Formats: sequence, structure tokens, C-alpha cells
Amino acid sequence: MRILAVYFLCVFLNSCAAPAARERTVRLVESKPAGATDVGRVSVTTDGKGALFHRLTFQKALDGAMNQAESLGATHLVLDKWYNEPLFWGSSQTAKGSAYRLR
Repeated sequence: MRILAVYFLCVFLNSCAAPAARERTVRLVESKPAGATDVGRVSVTTDGKGALFHRLTFQKALDGAMNQAESLGATHLVLDKWYNEPLFWGSSQTAKGSAYRLR
């Protein structure tokens, strides 16, 4: 029982010890902005800590997808329909979508 408590405490502290959020140049939107050009596709899959932490695992995947979009020079990211929210089943989570640049 003690080992289980220590495990959950370590997982909790690891998830809370995230670096301070920085201002992003990429905005998450629901559809392609008018006049925007397609700069590419992004996809990030993260390994999770089980279904209990599916939201945290999805947030890490979303951060990675936004970082990829930013590296492509995008200003906007539109997530695909099936990859725009955490999935409860499975331990890994995926954020996948199209990156656009608005002039």
C-alpha cells in the first residue's frame, strides 16, 4: 500500500512540476482562417500513465503539436475531428491537425 501511495505522489509531483507557460505564437482554432495558407500537418503521440491521466497526457500531445506548428511558421492550428480532445480509453494520446499561416 505504501508503494502505491509513493507512486501516485511521484506521478502527481511530476505533473505539477511543469515549466512556466510561455506565450505562444500559434492559436488553436476550430476552422481554417480566411486567407490563410496551409504550411503543413502536425502530429504528436505521447505515452501516458494510464487512463487516469488521459487529460494530462493529451495536454502534452497538444503542446507538442503546437510546438511543431510553430516550427513550421504557422499562426493557427486546426485539430482533426478525432484528435481534438483526450480519449478516455488507451494510455497514449494523439494531437493531430493542420497548421496555417495568416498573413
